[in-house]
Amino acid sequence: MTVVAVESYGVRVVTRDGVEGIVDKIKIPSWLASEELPGVGESLTVVVLDERRDRFRASLLDTDFEIAGMVRRGELDEEAYVHPADLAPEQLKGRLSFNDRDSGER
Repeated sequence: MTVVAVESYGVRVVTRDGVEGIVDKIKIPSWLASEELPGVGESLTVVVLDERRDRFRASLLDTDFEIAGMVRRGELDEEAYVHPADLAPEQLKGRLSFNDRDSGER
């Protein structure tokens, strides 16, 4: 991927085929280390997290590369990773856990 723009939320990237993607700054190790985001023209190797959006979402984090490798090798069963878009709202709520502070209740 090549960085084509630096935005307040992260960087926009493009593949050699012209497909645009986004890497949120929380998925960029340098930003997490209080360093600068990658610059325009910089070449990156990313792991795609969500190809279903207008611009795919990607990551530069080692943990996301590890998870992708486990999925590719078949080391995670089908239930280990389910895309949130594949779940009905009731199923999604069942997978989320919030404490009282998260819900705003006192």
